[in-house]
Amino acid sequence: ATLRLFVTDPSPDGGSVRVVSDDWVEGLITFNNAPPIAGPILASAGPVTAGQWVELDVSAAALSGPRLSFGLTSAVTNSALYSSREGVNAPELVVETLGPPQPPAADFSASPLAGGAPLTVDFTDLSTGAPTAWLWDFGDGGSSTERDPSHTYPDPGSYDVTLEVSNDQGSDSTTSLERVEVGEPALVLQFEPSEDARVRSSRPADNYGATGELRAKTSSTTYASYLKFDVAGLGDSPVSSAVLRLFVTNESRSGGSVHRVDDGWTEAGVTFANAPAIDTPALDSLGAVSLGTAVEFDVTAAITGDGTVSFGLRSDISDSVLYSSREGVSPPVLVIERAP
Repeated sequence: ATLRLFVTDPSPDGGSVRVVSDDWVEGLITFNNAPPIAGPILASAGPVTAGQWVELDVSAAALSGPRLSFGLTSAVTNSALYSSREGVNAPELVVETLGPPQPPAADFSASPLAGGAPLTVDFTDLSTGAPTAWLWDFGDGGSSTERDPSHTYPDPGSYDVTLEVSNDQGSDSTTSLERVEVGEPALVLQFEPSEDARVRSSRPADNYGATGELRAKTSSTTYASYLKFDVAGLGDSPVSSAVLRLFVTNESRSGGSVHRVDDGWTEAGVTFANAPAIDTPALDSLGAVSLGTAVEFDVTAAITGDGTVSFGLRSDISDSVLYSSREGVSPPVLVIERAP
């Protein structure tokens, strides 16, 4: 409900409106016999400008009787004047009533709509009309009565999803315009290194291929490490992702960076003096790493198919980072996810 008043004289305070008693009449009311204006404030106008309508929200007033009375007061000495019912723009009380209750209209969204099995889809109810109950049919025999459920499709297929919503006034249902398309599951391949080793600048001719740790740091003595993997089973399928997983045996402020390097080295023969240069752009780098945790470097860009792939590990700080080698307790792993 809105009380509309037309301003005929401006003021910095258009006043405040309260509900008052109906026990007064236009032809007899005086200051002495007027009903008190003391109830809670329904709305305040703030500054008002001549020639404009002011709208005051009086929805909180009880419209339960045949008559409703308001009192208007101001806290400042600068008068605000409004047109009366005898003036050129009479006050108006505008009351908006709700139509008859309606049943809800079903609608929803889903994401993602496609992917490899198992595929988890999040459903969001977008229904209007204030539903109070929901029934989802996910098209694979699964169902839910939650408002915004998630559902996992374990098997490949094309699925129609239906939502039925209801309230006291009735029900409505809708089926998604786009089906949920679940493809074949992605194939995950894991490889341990066929060779790995670390090298040391202060012993440039020594080989450390049989040690249980890989190490990287840059200082007066620089360490770098190398890993080689023989990748097979990809065929012509595209690679969705590839990560090099290493187990931390000595924490550091930097986990180092991983680079693609030349494959012309061997675990038993590589030394600091003959090791491949680690000078290609970093595939990935890590910040601080913690002892006893497994960390992952994203090396997807280096995996293009079956064959041998070598990585170099380096660090640009003097704080050594150590990882388990293939001879250690937790060997490195190259994890490749192949698209279905």
